[in-house]
Order: sequence, then C-alpha cells, then structure tokens
Amino acid sequence: YEPGTSIDGGAKKLEYWKDAWSVVGYCEGTITPTTSPDYVSLTDLGGCPEDWSTKSSSDMYEEGDRVASQGLVYQCKAWPMSGHCGQAGYEPDTNPATPDAWKDAWTAVGFCEGSMGPTTAPSFDPA
Repeated sequence: YEPGTSIDGGAKKLEYWKDAWSVVGYCEGTITPTTSPDYVSLTDLGGCPEDWSTKSSSDMYEEGDRVASQGLVYQCKAWPMSGHCGQAGYEPDTNPATPDAWKDAWTAVGFCEGSMGPTTAPSFDPA
C-alpha cells in the first residue's frame, strides 16, 4: 500500500495503494528541515492540591494559588489576571466553550498524583 507502487499482475499493473490513498497534489524539490520541537518539561509536584472550582467574590483564588485538573497542577497568575482564576470558563484546560481562556488566568507548573498528605497540627509550648 505504499503510495505510487504497483504490483505486477501479469498483463495488468495492480495499484492497491489507490484503495488507501488519495492524490491531493504534487510537489517538486525538497522541504527544508525544521528545528526540533522545544518541549517544556513539567516538574513532579507529588500529591495534588485541591481540584479547581468556581469561586464566589468572597472566596476568590489569589495570585500563586495552585489547583489540580486531570493530573496537572496550575498556578493562578498575578493580578489583574488572577481575577479570572475562579470564574466559569477559565477552568484549567477543560472548558470546550472557551478552550484557551484558561491560559489568561493560569500557568501549568507541574504534574501530580494522589493527594497531598495532611500536615501535623502545631504544638504550642505554654511556657
């Protein structure tokens, strides 16, 4: 099925590749090689922080707050963009109605798995 190849079928050439491929155009020369992609590697942040949720004006996300969504950790950007962090439509990487709006409010900073372990309660020395 390699494009443009034929099999000798006796009196007739068999071109089965045409069953799998469609010719859409022709070209000449060569294509200049492109540079290698520049991948951004994310840090393993261990346990996941709380999942993103819509917030009210009295309980807004603030700059630097972190949330988890689908195994990735996102950090709320600085003001004035932090005002969007808790708004519907800005949920990190998941809203199909506004697919890239989350990038205005959040930055992907790493990946996580499981949950963060609880911390111990502080102890006070009454002395």
